[in-house]
Amino acid sequence: MNILKILVMASLKVRWIMAKQDVKLTDYGNYYDFSLTDEGDIETEDSFEASIIVSLLVDKRANANEVPIPSDRRGWIGSIGESHIIGSKLWLYSQSRAIDSSLLSIRNEVMDACKHFVEDSLVKNITADAEFLDGRLLVTLSILRFTSKVDYRHYELWDNTGE
Repeated sequence: MNILKILVMASLKVRWIMAKQDVKLTDYGNYYDFSLTDEGDIETEDSFEASIIVSLLVDKRANANEVPIPSDRRGWIGSIGESHIIGSKLWLYSQSRAIDSSLLSIRNEVMDACKHFVEDSLVKNITADAEFLDGRLLVTLSILRFTSKVDYRHYELWDNTGE
């Protein structure tokens, strides 16, 4: 991902608050990219799709008790010095065994990554569920908007999870 895309992704939250729109992303299987209109503008949509993808898939820096070696703690450079850290620590679970205790931790991490939607008054409530199915980690988000509309989003975060 080039630096321009990283900077635009970081501004998604601000764009959504100001325009009540989010950047429309196209899923190409192993990466996402912006969708463009026929005029060449970045396409937008009335959803949280891009913001959720950034919240879940950008690596949040691990603490010293989670990853002892500082250079292995990952983290997104755009979060340095910020009061709100973008991203999640879901990457810590990518090699976890597919057991119930992992699911609870993953669900809690998803909720932590998405709590800013409620804190910033973008939605009334958001809940998450996680399950292992055929070696894949599936996450479902239920998003309650202030209009009482409920959006459901389903994400396959990774496959071939250890069993």
